[in-house]
Amino acid sequence: MANSGWSVQYKWSALLGLWALHGAFSLWQFLASHPSPSVEETLLAFALLFWPALNLFLIFSLFRNSAWLVRLLDAIKTPSVKDQIFLAVTLIFFLRICLGIFQSVADHSAIWFVGYINRLSPLLDLAAITSAEVVALILFVAF
Repeated sequence: MANSGWSVQYKWSALLGLWALHGAFSLWQFLASHPSPSVEETLLAFALLFWPALNLFLIFSLFRNSAWLVRLLDAIKTPSVKDQIFLAVTLIFFLRICLGIFQSVADHSAIWFVGYINRLSPLLDLAAITSAEVVALILFVAF
């Protein structure tokens, strides 16, 4: 990352490393609650495994100064892209809050939808945590 400097490269790698740890924790939470997963739960475990793997790949690409990643990080700095990212992650975070409220007030025996929310809870929690961090970064940090 010739234009941005080493300090920005380390900040991005720290953020991606934090997101990889979030993904690993979500995967651990899911595997601890499902000792013998079904086929659908195995697919969810692979989805949870994909997130830390993607972040580790991005960290590796960041240190290799990949041209596509430098262009992507430069594109993220534009105000229109920041606004679109902010809107998307705010909606994701709001959706998780609404699903959490619905999950807590719904009768678990009468509504089958709650079972799906319970199953997807680690993935939804990971999306909410990451979304909250992105919102905080956009609002409070000029990156």
